[in-house]
Amino acid sequence: LLDSIKSAYNGGDWLGKGIGSTEIAASVGSSKRLAVGYVEASDLLGPTGGTWNLGQSVSTTVDGTALLVRTTLAGDADLSGDVGLNDLLRLANHYGQTTLPATGWYNGDFDYSGDVGLNDLLQLANNYGQAMPSSAIPGASPQFAADMQLAFELAGQGVTSVPEPTGLGLAALAAAAALLRRNRGKRKAA
Repeated sequence: LLDSIKSAYNGGDWLGKGIGSTEIAASVGSSKRLAVGYVEASDLLGPTGGTWNLGQSVSTTVDGTALLVRTTLAGDADLSGDVGLNDLLRLANHYGQTTLPATGWYNGDFDYSGDVGLNDLLQLANNYGQAMPSSAIPGASPQFAADMQLAFELAGQGVTSVPEPTGLGLAALAAAAALLRRNRGKRKAA
């Protein structure tokens, strides 16, 4: 995962292949620079995990081994959706350290280099006091927010896809037809 994020980061322009987005690349040079933040749930929520709130109306329950990943502001160590004192303290407590664990973002490694230094502090400073928009997707419908929450819950249970509603209807009709045929066959045999 970290290699895919580093690859997309591409030295800071976010134009590389990997885990990134056009939204993040478009934020380069803006007053709210975005990045991909990540942390192991046990680091953020405790050893057994808990409820992770994305800073919007969406939350989900995760176990301690889950890796939490989200688009957020560069410098948002705790993935809260804003950059403030908690993030600065996380960075300050790890400043000058190298060879950080896999959850280096949570420890202040905002340039994915494996250490915490001046570049990381600059990223945090540029977004200090800023916050992400309050809705999951600006302008998205409430149904989208509900479906997004459901998607995170299902993903946490290992579900990778669900049938389309039309497919469910057709499957139900096929099952009903098969049941009718089976029942008719039983009646004729009796």
